[in-house]
Amino acid sequence: MNRLEGLRAVVIGVGSGIGRACAVAFAREGASLLAVDADRAVATDVAAEIQSKGGSAAAHHADSVSDAAAAGVAQRCDELWQRVDVLMTCEADMDFWASDDDDSVANWELVLRANLLGPSIYTKRLLPLLKRSAAGSIIYLGSIDGIRGNPNYPAYSVSKGGLTPLTHVMAWRCGAHGIRVNCIAAGAIDQTGSTSRPRFPPAGASNLSDSLRLTPLGRRANPEDIASVALFFASRDSAFVTGVVLPVDGGRTAITPGTGTMDPEAHQ
Repeated sequence: MNRLEGLRAVVIGVGSGIGRACAVAFAREGASLLAVDADRAVATDVAAEIQSKGGSAAAHHADSVSDAAAAGVAQRCDELWQRVDVLMTCEADMDFWASDDDDSVANWELVLRANLLGPSIYTKRLLPLLKRSAAGSIIYLGSIDGIRGNPNYPAYSVSKGGLTPLTHVMAWRCGAHGIRVNCIAAGAIDQTGSTSRPRFPPAGASNLSDSLRLTPLGRRANPEDIASVALFFASRDSAFVTGVVLPVDGGRTAITPGTGTMDPEAHQ
C-alpha cells in the first residue's frame, strides 16, 4: 500500500467510470490528486469522495481537448505543487454512424480531437512540470479497437490507434528526463460519463453475448480492472517500463479472430 506516497497525480476526465476509478485508486495509494473534468460538479464530487476517505484531492473544471484548458490545468498544478509526477488522460469519445450522413468531417474532428489531440495537448502543457519529477509517468487510455479496428466505431478506432505511435514517440522524447509513457488498450468495457459522447448501435447491431464469447475470461471489465493497471504504470513497480501499449481486455486480442468462441454460461 501507499505505492504513490508523496506523488502528485492529475487525472483528466474523472467523469468517466475509468477516470473516477483511477483517481480514487491513485489517492488511495497516497497520491495528492487533481481531479479534472468538463463537468464542474463531477470533478468536485470525485474530489469530495477522495477527501471523505482521508485522501488529498482538489477539483478543477476544464475540458479535455483545448490548449487553453490544458494551460489552465498546468497553471493550477504549478500553484498547488510546483511539479507533476503522474498524468493520466481518460478521454473516450465514441461514434456510431447509422447513416452516411454521420460520416462527416465534423464528426471525425470531434472524435479525433477528444481521443488523440487532447492527450497530445495535455502532454505538451504538463511536460515542464513532469520534468521536475524524480519519477514521472504519463498514462494514456487507449482501446483494443485501436489495435484491431472496430467497423462500428471507425473514428474511435482510428483515434485510439493513434495513441500507439504517440506512446512510442513520447516514450523516446521523455526518456531522457526519466519520464515513462505507457498506454492501456482497454477492452470489453462500456466507457460512459461526462467526458464521453457515446452513440451506441441500434438494437440488434451489437450483442453482448457475442462479445463475451470472444473474451477468454468470459466477463465484462469493470473500471477497477483498468485502474489497477494504471496504478502499476503510475508507481515505481513499473520503473523500467516505458513505450508499452498493454491490452487489458480479458484476452480478446490473444485469440485469432474467427477461430474460437467461449460459452458465457460456462463462466457463471
